[in-house]
Amino acid sequence: MIDDIHIVVDSLSCIAETEYIHNPRVHELRLLTRHGDLEWYDGEKSIKDMMELIGGTGILPTTSQPPLGEVIDLFTKLVKEGKKVLVISVDKVISGTHDTFVMAAKQVMQEIKGADIRVQNSYTASTPIAGLVIDLVAMIENGCTLDEAEAWMVDAVKRTRSFFSVETLEYLQKGGRIGKMAGLLGSILGIRPISSLGVHTDGQLIPVDKTRTRKKMLSRIVELGAAEAPVERIYIANCECQNDADNVKEILQQQFPDVPILSTSVGTVLATHLGPGAFGVFVRKKA
Repeated sequence: MIDDIHIVVDSLSCIAETEYIHNPRVHELRLLTRHGDLEWYDGEKSIKDMMELIGGTGILPTTSQPPLGEVIDLFTKLVKEGKKVLVISVDKVISGTHDTFVMAAKQVMQEIKGADIRVQNSYTASTPIAGLVIDLVAMIENGCTLDEAEAWMVDAVKRTRSFFSVETLEYLQKGGRIGKMAGLLGSILGIRPISSLGVHTDGQLIPVDKTRTRKKMLSRIVELGAAEAPVERIYIANCECQNDADNVKEILQQQFPDVPILSTSVGTVLATHLGPGAFGVFVRKKA
């Protein structure tokens, strides 16, 4: 009997920016954003609208993981329909969403005999998670088992490298991701740090370089991604800098003409913490 596998991701996967958001096997649980008395699910406001709220008040929104009750409800519904579930979360160092998924999966599997829910950490965020979903859907439709899908996903995550930078350290500083002094000095000096994360960093953000101009930052991120060749997938994510994303995609497509490239925004939750101008290139190395 072929496993009836469904995939669950959180909204930091940016799956909503692809056609796969409409695939019946794919389910998205959205994080929440709050600003004053306003609260909305990730995707209900544009990044531009959110930045206008921030600009008008000088206060960053707060964000939170999908409500536990909503996660349990979805897992319960899928299991009662006879589905096996593969859950892919945003890097658990970045968000508590992974732990919420694990908690909900344990509860549902305790309550429903035969429930099979596997929760895996992507060790990244944004577009490369959507890329995993796209490839997994193809595998599932070709008849793979849940064990095979999970094993492939774990291996693919190990082969993924993420490189990104921010235009300003202000948002990371306001959000408590870096100290006030580090944020102040970085802003004064015009430093644009480039960070990496993945299984090789145990999901921790590590600095790999720093640049003084945006042009050099974009060029260096392209170099870092290309240095991981041979690669089988390339992903690009941007926050309100679509022209940069288009230009980098063209450059990388020329270097890797046979490699699919998926480009999306970072989504509103990540934009809250990274700020406008944030940019990333992610590559999945060939096995």
